[in-house]
Amino acid sequence: MIWILEEGGAICAIAHLVRLSSAQAEIALIVRTDCARRGIGEMLLRTTLARAARRNLGTLSALVLHENTAMLRLARKVGFEARKSSGLTVELEFDLGQPRRAAGTALADAGVSVASIEAVAR
Repeated sequence: MIWILEEGGAICAIAHLVRLSSAQAEIALIVRTDCARRGIGEMLLRTTLARAARRNLGTLSALVLHENTAMLRLARKVGFEARKSSGLTVELEFDLGQPRRAAGTALADAGVSVASIEAVAR
């Protein structure tokens, strides 16, 4: 679990990675409404992808509500692909084995240290 905290220590966002098998995990992400639209979700998602890669996971999956267009756009931006849609949700998948720009590289380009974010989670 990775947390992003405000200066006063209040939780602003959380990402949770749950291993389903030796090669697959499910990811969940939530950003507090008053903290939305500041890039926190993207930073947290990319950090979680980097952590998953270091843990030698091959595939990440996520369920996102159809109405959560901001999350669907973000997921597409970082490389998730829609696998199926059922009811109110879209099932997304991220293949960590696909050649693409590394999540950690994008964070570094943005001036964000993965180590500093993960230190908050400990």
